[in-house]
Amino acid sequence: MKTSTLKDALTNRSPATQEAPPPAAPAAEQSAGFYPPISPDIVAKIEIEAVVGGALQRITFAAGINPASVKGFLLALDPAAKVRDDFPSRNFGNGKNTKTARAMMLTLRITPSGKFCDLACRNGDDIMVSVPRKLSDGFPDSLATLNRLTPGNLDKVRKAYKDQSTAVVILSEAEQFCVHYWTSDDGKSFLESLTAEPPAPIEKEAVA
Repeated sequence: MKTSTLKDALTNRSPATQEAPPPAAPAAEQSAGFYPPISPDIVAKIEIEAVVGGALQRITFAAGINPASVKGFLLALDPAAKVRDDFPSRNFGNGKNTKTARAMMLTLRITPSGKFCDLACRNGDDIMVSVPRKLSDGFPDSLATLNRLTPGNLDKVRKAYKDQSTAVVILSEAEQFCVHYWTSDDGKSFLESLTAEPPAPIEKEAVA
């Protein structure tokens, strides 16, 4: 009788007894920078400031909560809940830092890369208030809502947006409006909102 050797046993194994080779890793896994699906369980905790029930609260969620569901969870508790959904610049939204000034002139430079709008204002001093990116797209509509600009000046603003051009709009006294703005730590001023009625003029004190 023929004696089987280890080589024969390995060579003559039936397909059923042969171990299948390990599956090849998907191409995406083999590429640099691939990360497997992330489970919410790896999130230790979530802290969020929100207005719920009319009160500003710092709310902490336990481990395992999906961060993407936090806002929906708060809205389910209180449909009027408010959460911060942007990364504001320093001092933005701090009511104590909000100031008002009278708009005197608008300068616009609209390009394919951005909309750069500034308001020359006066509140005792002459200041330049920049329109932040998040407000720049709707700036013409915000001006129209005030119902202060003449049709000709409002058309100049809309034309600059449409043609991606520059414009300077000098406001008559009847067209001037109120600019609510805030100032960053480095001294730059940014628009927060507009209202129709301009503030009373503030005269700069004379230096003795």
